[in-house]
Amino acid sequence: LQYAIQCFDLIPDNALGKISLQVMQQMVSDPKLFCPSSERLSQRVATYIRSNESEINEETFFFLTHTNLMPVIDPSEAMWLLWFGASNFMNTLIDESMGGYEVSLKRRCIVAASMDWRTVLLNSVQNASEQRQHGVIDGKGNDASPINRRRLFQDGGGQQEVSGTSLNYLNLPDDIRVELLEEAFLKAAGGKDE
Repeated sequence: LQYAIQCFDLIPDNALGKISLQVMQQMVSDPKLFCPSSERLSQRVATYIRSNESEINEETFFFLTHTNLMPVIDPSEAMWLLWFGASNFMNTLIDESMGGYEVSLKRRCIVAASMDWRTVLLNSVQNASEQRQHGVIDGKGNDASPINRRRLFQDGGGQQEVSGTSLNYLNLPDDIRVELLEEAFLKAAGGKDE
């Protein structure tokens, strides 16, 4: 276990997913954990959760995404963590018991996604708009018909499938999407520190 803790950042993704839940919790909470940053830890935790979705419960999700372990979320994982939390563990996503709204997982993910709004949000919003225009989704982000669930749409010269980040965005509750867009708009306008 100590060797794995010291080499945590070097464990391949497929091997990381095979670690037991109990061992993973011990590893991420160990002060000697080798992980260069909170952002990197959020990437590793998201990878682990994706590999073990069926074993993750609310308590585990709360523990693995706790603000004491990873106060800053990597923008590349923010949308997925928001979607996964909103879809499965809304109480954990919005939990403010450890320091208020600013340290909730929801807020940390929104801040992370808006920090890199051009990469994380702009494509998602553009894809959502294109999907509405092509009848893939309705105005509320729902599939327009069962046939359109995997429909490809024309974009310029080629066919493109909707990215995972875009699907995560589309499947978020409306209030979270609004908050994401407000935060990104303020960042883009220079109203909040980048």
